[in-house]
Amino acid sequence: MTAPDIRLIAVDMDGTLLRPDGSMPDGLWALLERLRERKIAFAPASGRQLATLQRMFAGVDAEVDYIAENGAYVVRGDAEVSSDAMDPVFAAAVVARLRGLVADGALRAGLVVCGKRSAYIEDTAPQFVAEVEKYYARLEVVPDLLAVSDQILKLAIFDIDGGEAHTAPAFADLRESHQVVVSGRHWVDIMNTTVNKGVALRNLQAALGVTPAQTAAFGDDLNDLQLLQAADWSYAMADAHPDVAAVARFRVGSNAEAGVLTAIDELIGEVTPVRTRRAASTGRSVEAMVTIPTVTLNDGTAFPELGLGTYNLRGEDGTAAIVAAIESGYRLLDSAVNYENEAEVGEAARRSGIRDELIVAMKVPGRDHGYDETIRSAEGSLERLGLDRIDLYLIRWPNPSVDRYVDTFRAMIALQGEGKVGSVGVSNFTEPMLTRLIDETGVTPAVNQVELHPYFPQAALRAFHAEHGIRTESWSPLARRSELLTERVVADVAAAHGVTPTQAVLRWTRSWARRPSRSPPTPRVRSRTPTCSASR
Repeated sequence: MTAPDIRLIAVDMDGTLLRPDGSMPDGLWALLERLRERKIAFAPASGRQLATLQRMFAGVDAEVDYIAENGAYVVRGDAEVSSDAMDPVFAAAVVARLRGLVADGALRAGLVVCGKRSAYIEDTAPQFVAEVEKYYARLEVVPDLLAVSDQILKLAIFDIDGGEAHTAPAFADLRESHQVVVSGRHWVDIMNTTVNKGVALRNLQAALGVTPAQTAAFGDDLNDLQLLQAADWSYAMADAHPDVAAVARFRVGSNAEAGVLTAIDELIGEVTPVRTRRAASTGRSVEAMVTIPTVTLNDGTAFPELGLGTYNLRGEDGTAAIVAAIESGYRLLDSAVNYENEAEVGEAARRSGIRDELIVAMKVPGRDHGYDETIRSAEGSLERLGLDRIDLYLIRWPNPSVDRYVDTFRAMIALQGEGKVGSVGVSNFTEPMLTRLIDETGVTPAVNQVELHPYFPQAALRAFHAEHGIRTESWSPLARRSELLTERVVADVAAAHGVTPTQAVLRWTRSWARRPSRSPPTPRVRSRTPTCSASR
């Protein structure tokens, strides 16, 4: 088979090109020389700072194109291809807001202002500085971030207690105008809505006169979704996030196996990867469909053990990605108002042709707590979805300071009685909150979606769930792509069973979903027919 006419290769760094210890893979420099000889452009695509990437590729810097700051800054040689700077007034407002939250004790966090020339910090706490120095080769400590004179590409907040649980909710309202993205266990990035690696790759393609058919892209995590969608030759790592695997046309070995280098060798040689089958409804190449096992919720609903998180899947590319995931076996589609993709999820459900086999999960956002507010929120979601029911409706966050989650749950129960909602549940609820909810409404939530992984096993909460017939659902089974996958014990378990570290961790998580209650529970909920014939 003749090798494709590849002219551009874009590669994510952490979890994709770099080895698990963060070092460059053996053979990279020789491969880059081969690419140079064949006039194939190579672009590392990363959330890292441009100066950091340039330092990493110092020996071949003049021959490498860069997609930096998650796509906010694209450089070819010494020339800027594109940049997407933030409104300085907005940036100043975020700086002031974070200062206030830290001063009030609401957050333990520090801010990095990521500019074109440098990154800037004013907090000199040792733990914060040590973490920042890992990612920013060009860093300045300034007395006042509000006095920084530079084009600001990104605001990166380091939260000691966890970005997703604390900083992201504190800045969630900014999603109306900007991206608020959890980019690591402790990091939350705030960027313009027009910033992503896919936009950056398309800008680079235009500058080079290269088409998507001449482009290959490699990634493993959620901020790589658009990158892969901009390339016809899209590759997900063996241990990639399930959403990324659903978008990619091909799979390669893990970063520990130098999977990127092997795939590039095949691409530019005479051997090309074997394509998977094409789905009848879309014509896309997808993996052979698998059947995902199910567990039974306390209301009788069959619930898949694995689901598709749809965060960041927007537009026609997002819809196509969700349809491809359904065709490969996914039956649970997890979305939320804040994901801003309800229309895409609903369209994918209709386009799949198997709507009644799917469980479409939505969440009540914190701003809509209260009985009447929840009714309006659900009706708005149904309208945007274009569907006649939400199969699983969750309270996204208890919002204890507002203290209206009981009224919110009562509204969800009413919606369930009207057939507009299937199963009802919660997310991020503690044992006392669950006890109060059950005591005051007489209904036991079917699901509590919480952070759960080997670093945070939630033993006491899981025991409470088992006692009350509540299913535990993990929203972070891979610990937000932290160092978990490089832990020695994880690697040993994976090797012993002939699977990847990601598969080993997911199997550990799934084992808790399969475990029965200590005794057969008698959930306080009306008996009803399952809303879907799906699996989870």
